[in-house]
Amino acid sequence: MTSVIAIRTNRWSKDLEDWVYRLKYKSFRSVVILADESGGKVRSPDDIEKIIVDRDFLSNKNLYITDKIFWRCGDYFLIVAYFAFRQADFFWLLDDDTRINSDNLDEFFSRFERSGYDFLAPEFRKYGDYWSWTKTVKWYTEETYGCLFPLTFYSLKAAKIIYESRKKLTETMIIKNIPPDMWPNDEAFTATAVVQAGLKAADFNHVQKYCIIKEIFHFAGMPTSEKEFKNIPPDERVYHPVLSGKAYYNKLIQSLEEILRSKPKAEDVRDIFERIFRNIDNEQFPVEYEYLMQRRKVELDTRQESFLQGTAECVQTGGIYKISFSHDQENKSGISFFVSEISDYIQSYATRGSFYEKECLLMIKDLLPIDGSFLDIGAYNGNHSIYVGFALNAKNIFVCEANPKIANVCATNIFLNGLYDKTDLRGLGVALSNINGKAKIHVPSGNAGSATLHSFNGNDSDITVLRGDELYKDCEIDVIKIDVGDGVIDVLHGLTGIILKSKPSLIVQYSDDRHDEILNIMSRFGYELLKATNPYQGQKISSYVASKRI
Repeated sequence: MTSVIAIRTNRWSKDLEDWVYRLKYKSFRSVVILADESGGKVRSPDDIEKIIVDRDFLSNKNLYITDKIFWRCGDYFLIVAYFAFRQADFFWLLDDDTRINSDNLDEFFSRFERSGYDFLAPEFRKYGDYWSWTKTVKWYTEETYGCLFPLTFYSLKAAKIIYESRKKLTETMIIKNIPPDMWPNDEAFTATAVVQAGLKAADFNHVQKYCIIKEIFHFAGMPTSEKEFKNIPPDERVYHPVLSGKAYYNKLIQSLEEILRSKPKAEDVRDIFERIFRNIDNEQFPVEYEYLMQRRKVELDTRQESFLQGTAECVQTGGIYKISFSHDQENKSGISFFVSEISDYIQSYATRGSFYEKECLLMIKDLLPIDGSFLDIGAYNGNHSIYVGFALNAKNIFVCEANPKIANVCATNIFLNGLYDKTDLRGLGVALSNINGKAKIHVPSGNAGSATLHSFNGNDSDITVLRGDELYKDCEIDVIKIDVGDGVIDVLHGLTGIILKSKPSLIVQYSDDRHDEILNIMSRFGYELLKATNPYQGQKISSYVASKRI
């Protein structure tokens, strides 16, 4: 019997090359690279067979094509392998970041090939309506089966069924004019197709118990580095994702925030970052290393700050969340947030019992004097202002938010938390810039926090635009926070009078490529950089103080 190991990838690295050669010479199976080169050429070794998977092949085989097709339909790579190796008895499809930790790869693969199953996959089972992909199967069959796709196994019969079923479903989609977003992904389609065909299918763990476990085979948790993987004693288990270099770092950043949202204790945070620093080369990735150092400090500082993380409870239908904190100082045991859109990135923090942007909040805490005054430019839902009023007991708070809908959310949260007597709302519905006039606000779909101004003084302009010097000319302000996206330079110039006269501390968010420009402006104001952090890729939050105050 013959079998083929197909690696699907859109990249190449030395670590991947080592893994492919190990599969080739330790498993005694045909190994082929199935390359998605839509984003650039995959430069694999000449002695490793490579087949380019492209849209022309899919069209020739009468397979449906939609957006993100190579991410969405990994089984298309299997179909390519099926046509290239029509005489093979078995097919293995592996993602390029999947590793098998076995001293005897030949025996590992043989064990499943001898099992008598036509299809094996992780998490293979029947799925209900709770699964997001179920709806893409329910339109053509009653029952939905699913699996995970980084490692899958097929008999020749299963591979043939999957191709024929995809081809038939393509015809049905076109005839019935089914919308593209209803095209089922690989995980739902393959598992359902083999069950519909009456083939023998199961989870890998059914053949070899604990072959795949969630602690090391997942999508959302911390990735395993190639360095870590090579030092793990053989345990006959499958690891995913296993990455190195920048790919490891990028995946790590995606998963780190989700891990930290689970509210690990300080000692667990130290363990998490200790593991990370063992796998990030300071010399190779100095910027990334510095960001992670800053992030660790913020997370540890957060756990010493009583009012940054609590427990959330939805207390009223319509989106009011009560956040309770373990620290009860002066009867300040909780705050409330109105959440207008639960899917909104910034507002969703309240649903998890947390303030948003802890790095910035800690900067404000360091700079705001007792009974100080705070100006929040780009206040959004009032997150920073409520923290300042609640945890820091600011004397006066000035909120400025241009987006009318979000400004209403901000006002609601100010009133919900009893801060109306110390909060100045004149800036709600007003945009700050270096000129006075009118503008139109553009709010990207699904990301209200990235709203931008355009059409200054145009016929359809409906947002009032003012210089900060004019709007707040009669105000004493100790700390100003500015988070207005690309408008940051104009806002700073519009605050020139207040800055030169009162010398407030400034906390400014901007893209990395504007750092030198911001530094130059601050220098002309007589300010120096106090602290900078990178809470997001390509973004900085920096605090500046008048030189005499350093």
